[in-house]
Amino acid sequence: MRALESAMDYGARHYAAYGLVIRSEIPLPLPLASPTADTEVDIRIGAVPDTLPKPRVRRGAWEAAPGVFLMVVDAVARYLVRDGREITVQPARDGDASVSAFLLGSVLAACLKQRGILTLHASAIATDSGAVLFAGHSGSGKSTLLAALLDRGHEMLCDDVVGIVPNGGGHPVALPAYPRLRLWADAVESLGWNSRVQGRVREGMEKYLAPAPRFREAPITVRGVFTLMHHNKDGFRIDAPPRGAAFEQLLGRIYRKRYAHGLGQGRAQFRALVALAGRAPVARLVQPVWRSPIYALADEVEACLRDGWPRLIDGANASPWRTGKSRPRLKVAEHVALREGNAGPIVWLASYPRSGNTWLRALLTNYLEDGDGPASIDALVGRLDFQQREVFDDQLGLPSSDLTADEILRARPRLHELLAAELRRPTFVKVHDACLRTAGGSLLFPSSVTCGAVYLVRNPLDVAVSNAHFWNWSIARSVAELCRPDAALSQPVGGIHHVLPQPLLTWSGHVASWLDQGELPVHVARYENLLANPAAAFEEVLRFAGLEPEAGRLSRAVERAHFERLRAQEKRSGFFEKPPTARLFFRSGGAGAWRDELSRDQVRAVIDANGPIMERFGYLGEAKAFLADGSPGATQGGIRDERTME
Repeated sequence: MRALESAMDYGARHYAAYGLVIRSEIPLPLPLASPTADTEVDIRIGAVPDTLPKPRVRRGAWEAAPGVFLMVVDAVARYLVRDGREITVQPARDGDASVSAFLLGSVLAACLKQRGILTLHASAIATDSGAVLFAGHSGSGKSTLLAALLDRGHEMLCDDVVGIVPNGGGHPVALPAYPRLRLWADAVESLGWNSRVQGRVREGMEKYLAPAPRFREAPITVRGVFTLMHHNKDGFRIDAPPRGAAFEQLLGRIYRKRYAHGLGQGRAQFRALVALAGRAPVARLVQPVWRSPIYALADEVEACLRDGWPRLIDGANASPWRTGKSRPRLKVAEHVALREGNAGPIVWLASYPRSGNTWLRALLTNYLEDGDGPASIDALVGRLDFQQREVFDDQLGLPSSDLTADEILRARPRLHELLAAELRRPTFVKVHDACLRTAGGSLLFPSSVTCGAVYLVRNPLDVAVSNAHFWNWSIARSVAELCRPDAALSQPVGGIHHVLPQPLLTWSGHVASWLDQGELPVHVARYENLLANPAAAFEEVLRFAGLEPEAGRLSRAVERAHFERLRAQEKRSGFFEKPPTARLFFRSGGAGAWRDELSRDQVRAVIDANGPIMERFGYLGEAKAFLADGSPGATQGGIRDERTME
């Protein structure tokens, strides 16, 4: 109880946010309100139950019933929200700023929903003609764009969560939140806001609070909504989608939309969104998936606001470009049944990055689809959404952007359980994570959802070369990544990516994590065997998955997924999974390129860190022979001009 008593010593204060007077016994980074004002939301320290007696929905970290909402954030706090008027908080420890971080995000959003307020995952500015919203998922750049526009003289309205209510005439009105932005360190640096930040959002995270230079305190009608999207091309695009597509885009950007069903607010939320889509124009703002020149993006937005909102009526005026390739639904034969006798519907397609996972997915897609021609590379099996931040946030109801990498990892087994429960048939899922145990003792990929795992292994010396070309790294960096125990994908230093961090370990640690875990059935497919005899190696994969290979179908799949065909398709129409750092996703696909690109010292470094596992798969002898034959190897360990490799 020490944490409760210490917090009580702080004394309650009155704050203002979302048009409400909030009395709180917990310090909050909000503007103060008059202590004599009538309290509309009361935040108190007290005991919170572990669970609700009769929840309508119990999911991830939260559960809800009409009028009541419970959230548990491990090692931080438990939160109970009642009737949109009372929030009880039981902190796990004294003086933890993390308590207010979650309180002002997911918990306050549940309170707003109980009050009938629509919540969008968005930032917003106030202009002379109304509020302009920038709706997007975690990692889409909402806060950074907001900060850049504040530097242009605009007024801030909200960051991250926008509350919307109808005015007397039924037009949507955006409520002012509070004059604080939450920016990652790389955004602070790129904006030049280093002197403005005032402390971290949470200890241990490079995410900071920064006061807004200008803030609008009064509600304002909504002028329009930009939905933030990404593509893997250069440059920005702004377009207005057809009305139906606009509604779907807004629906996908409701903040914690699953809460509404548990709270009995589902119909009210739907009606509010219909009203917003019908009264406020929507535009798609598409930017490069990796790094965007933020002030150039602000220029695009201001030009759009100045020159007039993009207009589109029922698709008649659609511009010829598209924001990204749609992924047609794969038609899989209904008789297909994966391995019998296993509890779960998922076959994990696992590999260290650049080990041939996408080629294997192309083989599977062409086999399962067996159409009149090669399957589209933009419609490959192996669902990619299991690693998306937006899916994590939606399924678990927790803000991944406010969680550490360890906290995200601990929550992901539950995420996999929730996603598996929604699958209507056996499903292949691509993953690059090492198969770790979380701090809570759970296997990252639970046996309860797993049918099996196909693990694709490739010579780490070739992996080093392929990753260097793919990410535009030096060979030296690529070799170092293979040998780094804390290596991870999608975990930028001091920043955020729209994909969750995926722990890799060293190359050998990654391989061993899958092959030696002892709980999941695993079939190992050696990349070099797949190259040498694709039909035989692929047939083994199909049999492991519980499929009875048909000879004609198998041969057609191998022919249609030939590497040259995949590369030709990418050159002809692009590939949405390709990052801008790579000239081609399907570059060469061979084996042995390391002999021309790695120096002898780099080969030794890979052997020193990964020798035993290399020997296990027959890679060590070849590497040692290379060192013993006196070959000089690459003199600089660099990347040759790719134009010489075509």
